[in-house]
Amino acid sequence: MMNEDKIGVGDEVLCIDASLKPGQGISMFPVWIKESEKYIVREVMTNDDIVVGITLEGRRNPPVYIPLLKRMQEPAYAMWRFRKTKSAYMIQEEKETEGVEINII
Repeated sequence: MMNEDKIGVGDEVLCIDASLKPGQGISMFPVWIKESEKYIVREVMTNDDIVVGITLEGRRNPPVYIPLLKRMQEPAYAMWRFRKTKSAYMIQEEKETEGVEINII
C-alpha cells in the first residue's frame, strides 16, 4: 500500500515551520526557507538512515562537513518542517492538461 502523505522527489510542499533557535542553522543554511511558502522537493536524503531530510528546487546551500555523517554534503531541511500539498504525479497531470481545450458538441 502506497503512503499518499509521504514526501517524495517532485512533490510540492508547504513550509509549516521555519523557526530557528538562536545560533541554529545560520552557518549551515545561508539560504533558509520561509514559512507559508511552497517549494518543490529536489531530493530526499536518508543520511545513512540516521535522519531523513529534503533539499528543495530554488534553494541550494553549499556543501558542509557533517560530523554525524562523516562527510561533506549539502545540508538538508528537516522533513517535519513541511507538509505535502501536491504529489509529483498531480503536478505532472496539471502540466499535461494545461492548454488542452475540450470542445463539447
